[in-house]
Amino acid sequence: MGTLRRVAYWAIAAVLLPSAAVVVWLLWQFSLAASGHAGERGTLVVAECVRTETQDTGHVNDCHGAFVPDGSPTPTGTLTLSRADELYPEGTRVAVRRDGDAARTESVPVMVLMLGLTCAVGIGILATAAYHVGAAVKNDTEARVVYGVWIGAAVVGALWFAVVVVCAVLLVIGI
Repeated sequence: MGTLRRVAYWAIAAVLLPSAAVVVWLLWQFSLAASGHAGERGTLVVAECVRTETQDTGHVNDCHGAFVPDGSPTPTGTLTLSRADELYPEGTRVAVRRDGDAARTESVPVMVLMLGLTCAVGIGILATAAYHVGAAVKNDTEARVVYGVWIGAAVVGALWFAVVVVCAVLLVIGI
């Protein structure tokens, strides 16, 4: 492996390492929001729930109503709780987190899946960087950039598959 190629491999690793941190941080923030663990705590006072039939999931429940922040006696606006667990009757108070104009309920299964994805992607990027560092250190003439990408993608796929299987098993056995 020539000097220019070794420098290129070191440069790829130098870009991937901080990129892994940024990607993991962004996915972590998205995970918190998607699972209802981020945003302002409060209560959605249901005004209306609507069930919409869909081809992929069968139906989706969307509820609209006033948002009352924790510790406040008065509503501060209206929100939509998309994909509600059920059709709540008018006046039902549902604990939510406000994220912009959307309301989300806390969901541990969504959090577990999203954290699994976050870890899988972070480890996959680190595996790609490690391949390039190893190739540069060993002066590997057989190394190719695409091999590192394949290794990283395989790691992401394998870890994500493992997370999904573990979650499915836990759901089946009732944990």
